[in-house]
Amino acid sequence: MQSLDRDGFTIVELLVVMLIGGLVISSAIGLLKTVRSTSRTERLVVDVQDNARYALSMLTRDLMEAGQGMDPSLSFGPVAVGDGGAGKNDTLYILFADPGTPIHAVDAPPGNPKKKIDVRITCSDPVTDIEKGDFVYLASGSARAVAHVNHVNRATTGTCSGDPNEIIGTLKLDVSAVESENHGWVLEANEAGAALERVNAAVYFVDDSDPTHPTLNRATEYDGGWVEMPIADMITEFRVDLIFADGDVLSVADSGDGDLTNDFDDINTVRLHLRGSTRRADKDLAGGQRVDRDYTMSVTPRNQLYTRNRQ
Repeated sequence: MQSLDRDGFTIVELLVVMLIGGLVISSAIGLLKTVRSTSRTERLVVDVQDNARYALSMLTRDLMEAGQGMDPSLSFGPVAVGDGGAGKNDTLYILFADPGTPIHAVDAPPGNPKKKIDVRITCSDPVTDIEKGDFVYLASGSARAVAHVNHVNRATTGTCSGDPNEIIGTLKLDVSAVESENHGWVLEANEAGAALERVNAAVYFVDDSDPTHPTLNRATEYDGGWVEMPIADMITEFRVDLIFADGDVLSVADSGDGDLTNDFDDINTVRLHLRGSTRRADKDLAGGQRVDRDYTMSVTPRNQLYTRNRQ
C-alpha cells in the first residue's frame, strides 16, 4: 500500500504550538514588567542616594574651609548651629575668608545692631575689597562679631605724601547684624580699637514650606533674610551635632556655662545627618509608601583645628 504524504500540521499540533508560544510570550511579558518595575524602583532609590551624596559633598567642602583666615573665640566661631529642637531641622552656619584677604583698621567699632563703621583708608591699605552686600568679620580684644554691609560710602581727603600709614580717607559702612539663632553671629559692644575683614558665609537649612517637596538649601547672600538656593530635593531631615575636644556631643556650643569646654573654639568635629526620601510613592516600594534613606558623615573643620593647635 502506498503511504500518503502529509502537508502542514494537524489541529492538535497547532494547538500545542500556540499554547507553548503563549506561555513563552506570557513569561516574557511578565519578565519585562518585572525588569521595568525593578529599574523604576532602583532609579528612585539611586536618585535619593545621588541627592544625599551631592549635598554631603558640598557640606564637606564648606566645612573644610570653615575658619580659614579667621580666629575663633570662646563666644564666637566660624562653625555654628541653629538648633531646630525636637522634630525640626537644624541650621548650619559656616564662615571663612578667602586666602590673602586684607585686614583693615576700624575707627568706630559697632555698639548696637545697626551702626555706621569707619574704616581707615591709608596709603598702604586703599580698602578696595569691601562692597555692598558683603559680610564683614570684626574683632576687638576678645569680642567677635559679623555684620552685613548695607551701604558703602568712600570719602578720600588727600593723597599720599610718602608715609604708608598716612590716613587719606574713610570708608563709611552702614551695617546691620545678621539674624541671630544662638550661633554667636551678633554685633556686640567692642573696645575702642577694632579690625575688620571681609568673609564668606554658607548657610544650610531645609525649606519644608511644601511638605510634599522639602529641599535642602544653601545660602551665601543675605537680604533681610538668607537668600536660599536649593541644592538637594526631598531632604526631609537635616541634623547637626557638634563634637568637642573633650568628647562631648552637643547640638550647639555652650559659651555661657562658665567653664572653658564646649565653647565655639573647642569644636573638633561636625557630624551631619541627612534623611532623603524618594520623590514619589511606588507600589513596589514599602507597600506603596515613600522610602527613606539615612546618611551620616563626620567632618573636621581643618582650619579651626589648626588654629586651636597653634594657640
